Amino acid sequence: MKSYNFSFTKSFFNLRMQATFITLILFSITTFIHAEEPTKEWAYTGHTHWVLSIAVDADGNIYSGSRDEEIHKKTSDGDHIWTYNEHTDMVRGLDVDADGYIYSASEDNEVHKITPAGDSVWVYREHGDEVMSVRVGADGYIYTCSIDDEVHKINPDGDSVWIYREHNDRVYGIDVDDNGYVYSASRDGEVHKIDPDGNQVWVYTENIGSGSFNMVYDVVVDADGYAYSASIHEEIHKISPDGNQVWEYEEHENTVYTLLLDEDGYLYSGSQDSDVHKISPDGDQIWVYPEHTSSVRALEIDADGYVYSGSEDDELHKIRQPLETFIPDIAENNQYLQLKNYPNPFASTTNIQYKLPYEVHVELSVYDITGQKIKTLVDEKQTGGQHNITFDGQNQPVGIYFFRLKTDEFIETGKMTIN
Repeated sequence: MKSYNFSFTKSFFNLRMQATFITLILFSITTFIHAEEPTKEWAYTGHTHWVLSIAVDADGNIYSGSRDEEIHKKTSDGDHIWTYNEHTDMVRGLDVDADGYIYSASEDNEVHKITPAGDSVWVYREHGDEVMSVRVGADGYIYTCSIDDEVHKINPDGDSVWIYREHNDRVYGIDVDDNGYVYSASRDGEVHKIDPDGNQVWVYTENIGSGSFNMVYDVVVDADGYAYSASIHEEIHKISPDGNQVWEYEEHENTVYTLLLDEDGYLYSGSQDSDVHKISPDGDQIWVYPEHTSSVRALEIDADGYVYSGSEDDELHKIRQPLETFIPDIAENNQYLQLKNYPNPFASTTNIQYKLPYEVHVELSVYDITGQKIKTLVDEKQTGGQHNITFDGQNQPVGIYFFRLKTDEFIETGKMTIN
């Protein structure tokens, strides 16, 4: 499916009663407008060979690993800060922990922990062959995979915790969810889900070929436990939490090497066709970025929604996404959640109030009159009952604003005015 200009979202509400489950569908339609194309903010050309891995820290600094055996740290404007050159082969994987420490995986069979200043902390040498990817879990443990067919869990001090050996061929990609479950992608055509103790949970088989023509290059997992796999056969598969296929995406023209998920569940993919695609949670194409001249090998995203892509053209691109806006059709009242704000109009602060019927993950965001998101007030699981959130608008221009409360089951929108 090609890029689109308008889509429509309906608000769904669930009303739970003792023995009766009633679904109310309210046609509160929101119009989404997408610019035609994403644009290149800048291109970093400091590497002398392919850019194979990218990471972004909490301060917006960007790290890139390359076939030139180096790791470069850059500002969000693309200015070089330092170069780490302690590897002796190409740097295949990068990740950053909550404290800003960098972890690198290399074809020299090593994993390095590096300080934010660019100094080596430790080196892990327990893999028997090239290390292809590295991920840091929420608990600070490090997970790696290699063409030695293994997945390793490493503690923050650089010691091996366990080794998983259930793949039959090279393991190219790895990810870990917030509960410590690990997902691995292999040249054997399989995606494995592994529990926090290193035991196999399930195996998903791509069924797309045999031998080296069955490669799965990457895997990522979202907040709801859905996994996404990228393969040599130009396909991306969405996999349910219990290991079953949900959908296939087949809009790339060649091997898909790398995947990325944002906090809203949108998927980004990089391919041998030189393109970056953004894909909706339902598997529909949102946009295509065609500015690279060779295979896209790495992707990352920062807190402001800028996407970073690394390519075999030796460049790292910072991509500005097209502005996604919405013009809500406000219902006369939001009766189900009792969503409202007071005072309204207001000069500095207002209180947004709503009532949840049960525990649910809530996203509450504020948008300006053009539909651009200006602030996320809530993005967490909240208990049932009354909630009151303060929005400070004193640094915002006078005008009309919208606030939207969203969960997996319902959406409500309100309008407020700063005067």
